[in-house]
Amino acid sequence: MIRLSITLLILMATTIVVMLKLADAPPMHFLTLPILRVLRRSEEKNVSLPDSQDLSTPFHNPSLLNRDMHHRLVVNYVNYFADVNYGYFSIAKKYREKENLAFGIHYMNYGKFTEAGSNGVKNGTFNAADYAFNIMYSRKLDSIWTVGINAKPILSTYEKYTSVGLVFDLGINYYNPEKLFSASLVLRNIGSQIKPYYENDFEPVPFEIVAGITQKLRYAPLAFSITAHQLQKPDLTYVIDEQESTTITQTEIKVRLINWVTSL
Repeated sequence: MIRLSITLLILMATTIVVMLKLADAPPMHFLTLPILRVLRRSEEKNVSLPDSQDLSTPFHNPSLLNRDMHHRLVVNYVNYFADVNYGYFSIAKKYREKENLAFGIHYMNYGKFTEAGSNGVKNGTFNAADYAFNIMYSRKLDSIWTVGINAKPILSTYEKYTSVGLVFDLGINYYNPEKLFSASLVLRNIGSQIKPYYENDFEPVPFEIVAGITQKLRYAPLAFSITAHQLQKPDLTYVIDEQESTTITQTEIKVRLINWVTSL
């Protein structure tokens, strides 16, 4: 019961953070959404978990792609209300002596919408969806350092509007097996739109800097992790404007969010 309550609290807190982020989200914001794994919530968006056999971890840090993931397959699917659903599929393969490859696809389908004119006459239906193809590569530099890259061609289709983009994730991981300590730095979504929704109207993609550390316990099957997100923003302040019906007033509500994820 206690574990269930903690899980529900984490889900509620994550939902609030995601809603605040989407309120000021750039195009292709689906790239910032995590792969939901209810049974392994603690590893979600963890960028520093070493020696994992879970092929979901390189999605957030390509340098975590390792040889233990050879021929492993991951399929994640989340079905929301109103026909909204998204998922992730990936398969890995070891390549040469110190290199690894993985291929996958990450998508978000927003369902079917009713198309209507300004007079309210219905003209049919249309779909909206985002797709990102993942081509991941990692290389072990020595006994403690590993680097990785994830090339992500992106396709977005909203009714008759289409956008194409290309972004990259760059990651580096330090892992000392003697001290059971790991640290990572990830630059996510480096790139831009190649073809915007409107001609010559290029919009930014959700670039993010993420860092994390993990400390395993030597005599217990536990690991403590801290992950810091949005490090490219020194000030994570949200300003919300409130307007009354008769008198227009502006109330500056500052909510400082320090998006630290602590997991066991």
